[in-house]
Amino acid sequence: MVAVGDVADLAICEIDPFAASVADLRRMPVAATLLGRRFTHNAL
Repeated sequence: MVAVGDVADLAICEIDPFAASVADLRRMPVAATLLGRRFTHNAL
């Protein structure tokens, strides 16, 4: 669980990975990634 003020590494996906098929997971676009509170990739 992530709480306010915690440092967390996150990946923001364009589709729900829990509802995606295996084929969808293989080609799923990543909208953004954060590492230690900083964007390392941002396609938003």
